[in-house]
Amino acid sequence: MEQENDLHKIFVIDPIKLAQYVDKYAKITLITGKVLNGFVYTIDPVSQSVILISSEKCLEKDNIKIIMDRSIKSMEIVQDTPIDEVMPKDIFTQNLYSVSRGYDKEKVKNWLEKNLIPVIECKDNLIIDNLEIHPPYGPEQCFSSNSIVLSRIQNLLKQMAAEKV
Repeated sequence: MEQENDLHKIFVIDPIKLAQYVDKYAKITLITGKVLNGFVYTIDPVSQSVILISSEKCLEKDNIKIIMDRSIKSMEIVQDTPIDEVMPKDIFTQNLYSVSRGYDKEKVKNWLEKNLIPVIECKDNLIIDNLEIHPPYGPEQCFSSNSIVLSRIQNLLKQMAAEKV
């Protein structure tokens, strides 16, 4: 009969214990002594690698870390506030969406200016009077209280995608 030590760790770990860390703000101490703080986005149940988002500037690649199980000394929950109350849940899909759909901030800005629509850049957003376009700059990311302006800009963006500018 096999002893528990001979089993692969996937058969020994408790998935409920791993799940308690997901979407929580945690403190991870590495075997090197370095301490990392951030939101645990997910934990791979096989490798036990942790995806940690270390700040609210979540789209910066330096703030998303993959921490291998073998380098973790300890992990504890610091704050029980769920990640979706602090950061958008789609942080990993935003950049992928813009690449796959062909929406690029500069392309959108140039397209709108080519169609004689003045555009102002404000951080990651494009602003046209009372309309904002958020990343990834598609028709679904247009926000305005003026439904006519909203509809026209969305149609222009759809036309841009159709022409593959």
